[in-house]
Amino acid sequence: RAVVHPMAVLLAAACAHAERAGGVSGRDFLAAIVVGVDVAAGLGVASGAPLRFFRPATAGAFAAAAAVGRLMGFDAATLTNAFAAVLGQLCGTMQAHAEGSALLALQIGFNARNAVVACDLAAHGLLGPRQLLEGPFGYFQLFEGEHDLEPVLQGMGKVWRVTEVALKPFPTGRATHGVLEGVLSLRRSRAFEAADVAQIRCLVPPLTHRLVGRPARAGMTPNQARLCAAYAIACALQRGTVGLDDFEPAALADPARLGLAARIALEADRNPDPNALGPVEVTVRLRDGTGHEIRIAEVYGSPARPMTRDAQLAKFRRNWLAGARPLPPAAGERLIALVDELETVGDVTRLIDLMAS
Repeated sequence: RAVVHPMAVLLAAACAHAERAGGVSGRDFLAAIVVGVDVAAGLGVASGAPLRFFRPATAGAFAAAAAVGRLMGFDAATLTNAFAAVLGQLCGTMQAHAEGSALLALQIGFNARNAVVACDLAAHGLLGPRQLLEGPFGYFQLFEGEHDLEPVLQGMGKVWRVTEVALKPFPTGRATHGVLEGVLSLRRSRAFEAADVAQIRCLVPPLTHRLVGRPARAGMTPNQARLCAAYAIACALQRGTVGLDDFEPAALADPARLGLAARIALEADRNPDPNALGPVEVTVRLRDGTGHEIRIAEVYGSPARPMTRDAQLAKFRRNWLAGARPLPPAAGERLIALVDELETVGDVTRLIDLMAS
């Protein structure tokens, strides 16, 4: 419901501070992450307006400042000043999403950096505006619009949003995952192949249509293709999954895949929730005239249908091997072990050193 996944901003900033400060325990690091997620998710849940800025970046910046501020021992007044300094540096234009620009991911990095800078400024006495969230030119008026913070405030300390964070099974925009799962489920249960498909129609919430309903076309960049549900579904139909190699130049130029994607359409339903990514309905029409339908209410990877540990580790290992400088196998496995026992780790720079090895 919140349409915000702050971990990329939050973890980058928290790791940067932990590395420079040294001596940050795993227990304190975990507590800071929990607090940060609550802040970002709270901002998302409070919003009743359609997404108009890239919320993982904007709300994520406040999450990062909350986490770093906690690690720095801020009191309420100092943290408020840090949040104000975040507001003054905030970025998250959805134009980058609309065009599939690499700037979308860069804004995650910008806001992680900005959160660390904001906390440093606050620590040195910078005073910022107090009504930074609900003032006439505060966060909600500028970046969100209609909102209600009261239910969020009432639940703080009682509902821990970190338990509601979803994981992404596929290396594509989260809004593609519901329709991807629908198509893959039908492919498994009805035993058809990509060549058997005549047409696919996906009925999705307006936000999903807006985010990933773009048509597939020749000449797409990897960033554009990751935000194109039709292309992602075509990959899944051909291969049974979607992987990082599906965004290499040869895969993006595959005429058979693009032809298949052209037979896949997303249509917006009448879901009244402007922030909803589900439920979705998928209808597959085969060349023999038969049709199959499925409704996906809870997407795989969400708290209601979590990924298994084996699936999480398999994704992690695929990702480390795909890096420009892959982790040595021993370092990757040690990193897994340290994360498992993070609450007992005396200094989280041990993890950071492994990631940089």
